Amino acid sequence: AFPLLAGMVGTDNPEVAYLLVADATGAILYAAGPGAAEGQAALAGSSAAMPHPEDAIPIRSVGTFYDTALIIKRGDNRIGALHIGVRQSFVRGQLAEIIYDVLTVLVVALLVAFEMVAVLVALRVARPMARAERLLERLRCGDFRYDGNGSKGDEVGRFTAALAAVTRRVNERYWRLVQEAEEIKAGQIDPGIVARIEAAMSRLNARFSFPAPGAS
Repeated sequence: AFPLLAGMVGTDNPEVAYLLVADATGAILYAAGPGAAEGQAALAGSSAAMPHPEDAIPIRSVGTFYDTALIIKRGDNRIGALHIGVRQSFVRGQLAEIIYDVLTVLVVALLVAFEMVAVLVALRVARPMARAERLLERLRCGDFRYDGNGSKGDEVGRFTAALAAVTRRVNERYWRLVQEAEEIKAGQIDPGIVARIEAAMSRLNARFSFPAPGAS
């Protein structure tokens, strides 16, 4: 029965190099697996054939194998041990693959972090800076129609808000000027003065752009 069991275990678990059954004295009773002879020789030259009572599932380095010994009991008496051997090269290969997978995950996580940083920079810096540049360009061209929206939680946002506040005050003063000009025109009987006021306002409107009253 043991060779059949060992064959089934080897088929489902090709990494298992050997299965050995030892009696209570450590003598090997049954051996199976492609590395059985090598494992048996390694166990014979070590003290790992019968685990210590305090070791529940001892795993030891035996020759070129990692040997796991499972104690076999009858009642309270230890009557032997089942040894399962796996080549150390296989374990090292598996560990290398795990380390490679972990490193791959770390690299992907770093790339995702960099992308998130780029998105945050675009949201918190690039967009507000672009909005501030557009506003400055409009002011340079004499366009005082402003956009007062945007975050004020950072330096760029506060700078944009300050520019918008300046344009707001300019707009308010412009419409007060328009109102005063209309009042002066309404009180004038000299057509020449009215014409000069209208010409000045026309030149002002040709050079600068202002929003309609209440649009800000």
